[in-house]
Amino acid sequence: MFLSKDQFVGYYTIDFSDIADDFSDYAEQTEKKVLTDAFGKAMYDDMVANPTDAKYVTLFTDYDLDDMLRNFFYFYYLRDRNSYSSTLGEFESEAQNATRSIPSRNRKITTAYNDALELYWKVAEYVHDNTDTYTLYSETLLLTRTNVWGIQSVYPKVLIYPDDWFIRGYPI
Repeated sequence: MFLSKDQFVGYYTIDFSDIADDFSDYAEQTEKKVLTDAFGKAMYDDMVANPTDAKYVTLFTDYDLDDMLRNFFYFYYLRDRNSYSSTLGEFESEAQNATRSIPSRNRKITTAYNDALELYWKVAEYVHDNTDTYTLYSETLLLTRTNVWGIQSVYPKVLIYPDDWFIRGYPI
């Protein structure tokens, strides 16, 4: 596992003491999702099995892979902590001595996501350009920016839209 609790200080602080300790599960799921999307399953599996290989160390030291993972974790973890699952459905926790600041929280997690995305594009481009070194690299799922409402940007590939474009919300 590449993430640790002590990375969540400063601007991206998370207080893990008030909630169930599911850090390891979230960290593993985030790492697997993001790194598999970026590099493909074979390269992700090799990275986990051989984290001290020079080619992977380069990604962490020169391309801030740890910051990217931290920011994606921050986004996914806090977004999902907005509600809690139970056998009766989804419930929102109630602040006993505080007022929830949803707009501020949304802006902060959106910033974390978009900051992570900048690093994601940078490292994905580097690996793509160096496939002789990263022989297990197979694919890159290019993610898009998101806004405070959680809507990801969709850029049209053509300037002519089909008749039902506004119904579907995206071009073909």
